[in-house]
Amino acid sequence: MYDAILGDMIGAPYEFCYPPMKSKRFPLFAERSPGEGAYWFTDDTLGCITGAVAEAYYGEPEELIFACRSRLPADLLEVVDFFYARVN
Repeated sequence: MYDAILGDMIGAPYEFCYPPMKSKRFPLFAERSPGEGAYWFTDDTLGCITGAVAEAYYGEPEELIFACRSRLPADLLEVVDFFYARVN
């Protein structure tokens, strides 16, 4: 979850940048505009946090887990299994 939130915070200032930024050198936490602060986020961060809290509070129904896993390609399913083996 941390990488999703950090990726959102780092990428948000450049999300609607025109012309598109092509450089690989940019500040990680750029200010959106003076006075608005350096750390801001978008709906992606809120969705990530909301999903994590909902999973922790309500759990995951087995039928939802099965439905999601059945739609994943084999290589991504390996990554998911590796992750859950490490955290459980």
